[in-house]
Amino acid sequence: MNKKLLSLLMVFCSLIGVALTTQKTFAANSASEITINGESYTNFIIDYDGNGNYGYTVYLDGVAYPGGLIGLIDDYADSFTNPNIDYGLEIKGAANQPITITGTGSVNRVHINYDGTKIDIYLDGVKYSGGLSTYIDDFATEISNPYAVYAIMISSNLRPVISGQETFVTSVDDPKPLSFFQGYLTAIDETDGNITNNIYVVSDNYTTNKSILGTYTVVFGVKDSANNESTLEVKISVVDVTKPVITGNSSKVQISYTQTWNVENFRSTLTVSDNYATMNNSHIVVKTDGYTSNKTNLGTYNVVFSATDPSGNETTFTKQVEVIDDIAPVFSGPTVLTKPSTSILSVNEIKAQLTATDAKEGNKTSQITVFEDNYTGNGNRVGNYTITFQVSDSKGNRATHVVTVSVQDNIPPVWYIQDGVSFKLVQPATLTRQQIINLLVATGQLNVSATTQINFLVDEYSGNETTPGVYTVSIGYSNTAGNEGVHTIAITVLDQEDSNPIVVNPDKTILDNIVEFISSPTGIVTIVAVAGLGFILIATNNKKTYRRKK
Repeated sequence: MNKKLLSLLMVFCSLIGVALTTQKTFAANSASEITINGESYTNFIIDYDGNGNYGYTVYLDGVAYPGGLIGLIDDYADSFTNPNIDYGLEIKGAANQPITITGTGSVNRVHINYDGTKIDIYLDGVKYSGGLSTYIDDFATEISNPYAVYAIMISSNLRPVISGQETFVTSVDDPKPLSFFQGYLTAIDETDGNITNNIYVVSDNYTTNKSILGTYTVVFGVKDSANNESTLEVKISVVDVTKPVITGNSSKVQISYTQTWNVENFRSTLTVSDNYATMNNSHIVVKTDGYTSNKTNLGTYNVVFSATDPSGNETTFTKQVEVIDDIAPVFSGPTVLTKPSTSILSVNEIKAQLTATDAKEGNKTSQITVFEDNYTGNGNRVGNYTITFQVSDSKGNRATHVVTVSVQDNIPPVWYIQDGVSFKLVQPATLTRQQIINLLVATGQLNVSATTQINFLVDEYSGNETTPGVYTVSIGYSNTAGNEGVHTIAITVLDQEDSNPIVVNPDKTILDNIVEFISSPTGIVTIVAVAGLGFILIATNNKKTYRRKK
């Protein structure tokens, strides 16, 4: 039979703050058994009632053997040479380990011999004087298992073998008393039963260090009723399992695709704390950065910061960065147009000269609309009028563009000036060099005094007055005050087909109207001479005004 004398069972139940890295059962070695002529038992008890050779009662592992000691000898007797006996029993430890007998203690072998007359006992080959009955009289003690008898017991005296060690892990944030770990130990003795209450502490290196990171050794011990001791060495590791905490502004940030959100500047605003170690901002690093490589691409990206304490606990902090489009489209086109009061220039014609482009969405020209129009209805009235155009992208970014139309009446008909640098003429209208100078003076682009000298440095227009095309004219000027410079313009001659003129055929000639004005009581006729442009005849009464150039 395979019997265990003593075992220590370490059991772990999963609780907060405690973990068990290994789990084993510690038991007595199989050599803790005894053999009686080759048969294995845990213990052998002999009781004697004083009634001769048949007064011996034996118990094998607590069970009385039929026929008593004489019956056991009759069933298993053998002969041995040391000691020299012919009819007896040999009791020894398994694997030749020592055994214990009441009264003597540890021996290697016990022999019991029956010669037909008396029963003798030999301890390590030495015969005890007076025989077995005398030995029992000398050393018998009360044994409670299996019965309350007055006897001797032969059993193994081997201490349990502890084959290994256990390691507990506990959090430094929740230090446990040593009794907490001892509560998970169980000691079982196959003779004495459960002896867990007998467990004691042999040595303790944990209790004084339970709030300090490290691994500490604790040795527990236990003894059975035969004074056999078993010890168990336990390793208790005090660890930090709590992550650091990074604190900062976790709100999503919005940044234009034309700007750069500074990752390092934000990192420097973060703080970190730990339950055990001392940590600061320098321990915070950028773990992943989904923003920087996409800073010009619209969308939301994560920048993850991390910090790791000396125990390897890592924490992270995520900052969302949204790249937005806050840039309005850009207009291209004229901002100032100058036209005579007698020519036709519609808002749609002006809008056709404009384009709009968005950096993210491309061409937005088709989406240009009129926001405010102060020009329509005033195209034949001398003055300056504004038209505000607008365009928006899909993100709601809105741009405006203001075009100022200057309506004038001191220049030939069917022309207009674009942004002060381009004259546009519709045939048959033409300009002389003097008229060009007069136009530049009239529109404030050129200041001419009595001492100003003017030279045409480049003149591609003269000679091409009726040929459609774009011609460059550069005018050099200087005066006695030392002022000098060059003014360059472009003159565009448009084909009549491009002008879409409106022709009005009056019922009466201008001369008829003038005569009618002169004959009216309130009619006034005025002739104004304009250098280089001829004469203007103005006939006026209280209702109408007619003008004619001569």
